[in-house]
Amino acid sequence: MNPSSNRKCLRATILFALLLATGALQAQQAKKAGDAALPARQPTSSLGLKVSGQWKIESDGESGGPKMLGELLGKGRAAVLIFLSARDPATLACAERIAKLGDDCLKKPVAVIGVGVGRNETFQELKAVDEQYDWNFPVVRDADLAIARGLKARFTPQVMLIDSAGRVRYSGPIDDCWFDARKAKVPLARNALDALLSGKKISNPEPDTYGGESIR
Repeated sequence: MNPSSNRKCLRATILFALLLATGALQAQQAKKAGDAALPARQPTSSLGLKVSGQWKIESDGESGGPKMLGELLGKGRAAVLIFLSARDPATLACAERIAKLGDDCLKKPVAVIGVGVGRNETFQELKAVDEQYDWNFPVVRDADLAIARGLKARFTPQVMLIDSAGRVRYSGPIDDCWFDARKAKVPLARNALDALLSGKKISNPEPDTYGGESIR
C-alpha cells in the first residue's frame, strides 16, 4: 500500500473513532437528561411510616361497626395489623397461625386488626374465613386500599407491628414458611412483637420474603 493510501486509511480510522466517541457521549448525555426527567423512585420499605386513624374501613354494617381505622386503635397503644385476603391460598394456609398470633396477643397490651385487601372479595367472605378459623380480633375491609397503599403493604398475609407512636416497626410474614406450618422454624412476627413490647431493637424488622397474593 502506498503512503497516500496509508494516510487515507489512518484518517478514516481516526474519523470513525471520533464518531464513536461522539455518539457515546451523546448517548450518555441523553440518558442523564432522561433520568433527570423521571420522577424519583418511591421507597418500598414500610418501616417508619405512620398510621392514620382517618383511613376508612368497611366492617359489619348490621352491627353499626366502626367506620375508620382509628376507632379500633387504642390511643398510645401498640398494634398488630394483619393484611389478609379470603381468596388467597397463602392466607388460608396461615389461618391457624394467624389465629394463634391473635390468641397470644390477648395477653399483651396490643390491639390486633385483620385488614382485608382482596380487591374483588366482599366483607362477608372475610367474615366467613374469620368465623371458620375463630380469629379473636376484629376483621375489616380496606375497600379503597388506602391503608395498604399508605403503609406500602405488598402481599398477603403480611404482618405490620405499629408502635405506640403509630409508626411501623416490623413489616413481613408471620414466620419463615408460608404454606407448611411444620416447616416453620422462626416465628418472625412474634419475635418482633416481643422485642417491640420490651423496648428492644427488632433484629429483623423487614424480612425479604413474600406471601401469596400481591396487593394491587
